[in-house]
Amino acid sequence: MTKKKPIYALYQGDQNICDGTIDEIATHQHVKRDSISFLKTPSGKRRHGSGLCLVLIEEDDCFG
Repeated sequence: MTKKKPIYALYQGDQNICDGTIDEIATHQHVKRDSISFLKTPSGKRRHGSGLCLVLIEEDDCFG
């Protein structure tokens, strides 16, 4: 069975901080997974304004 694993890019302004799954980005930033997931919500986008931004890059196939 194939599962889709979305790949995201985390930006601060115009600067790319890191790319990866939500779990990988959370580990890189030393925060909880929910803190990164929050950036995908409308209120998360409003709260961070031009600060942090999470952008979907692609849906990657993951076998497992």
